[in-house]
Amino acid sequence: FDGVVSFSGAVFSGGTVSFAAFFSGSIVRFEGAVFSGGTVDFSRADWSHPPSFDWEGAPPQGVKLPAAGDAAQP
Repeated sequence: FDGVVSFSGAVFSGGTVSFAAFFSGSIVRFEGAVFSGGTVDFSRADWSHPPSFDWEGAPPQGVKLPAAGDAAQP
């Protein structure tokens, strides 16, 4: 991604969404996104500049993050 990308207001409520993206300096925001079902898979994303989320602690059920040591985590 390049520039500012916002998924604010996005609703991930079923199915599978896979982000095999390169987050490398752009501002990518998921604040205000709803994760209420299905799978949102970030495990293949490069998080050298991770996106921002508004959850605290563990991610919501169904959200897969890169493995520890694979990339920077939020």
